[in-house]
Amino acid sequence: MSKKKYDLLVFIGRFQPVHIGHTQVIETACKLAYNVLVLIGSSNQPRTIKNPWTYQERGDMISSATHELQHDCCIDTRPIYDQSYNDQKWVTSVQSTVDDYISGNIAYPAEKGHRIGLIGHQKDSSSYYLKMFPQWETVEHQMNEDVSATDLRKLLFEDKSTRFLQGVLPTPVYDAVVSFK
Repeated sequence: MSKKKYDLLVFIGRFQPVHIGHTQVIETACKLAYNVLVLIGSSNQPRTIKNPWTYQERGDMISSATHELQHDCCIDTRPIYDQSYNDQKWVTSVQSTVDDYISGNIAYPAEKGHRIGLIGHQKDSSSYYLKMFPQWETVEHQMNEDVSATDLRKLLFEDKSTRFLQGVLPTPVYDAVVSFK
């Protein structure tokens, strides 16, 4: 097995729904790290148009969409809860979740501490959280596709056809979303 740069890469998002942009980030993370921890945000929110899927449903989407990558790295998910108007409390929660994960799950611990990074894409002002973890190296992922989960949800709930989702959602996610609709 070749040496990877990170023991763990953390990927934070809402994944409402999981699309090919998300799976591209996870694929890149698997090339760079032994472990990828996907933190699923807004996990404490009720179903709404903005948050139609539960934490468990999104975790299942991620697992089914990244099944083939599991031989390259360990991919796991954990919930992250919104902390309205309290970024520091949210940052502390993320750090605690990562610490808990490391203590029980890192398959390839480094000799002197763990090499941890935060992977993501600086798409707009909503990506400000990527700069909130200076203790972790940031891995900027350039997107091959310009896909927005916000736009996908809007089209999904306003349009009667789901054909536009083919190609932008991994097949198992597409099947789950069509079934959900």
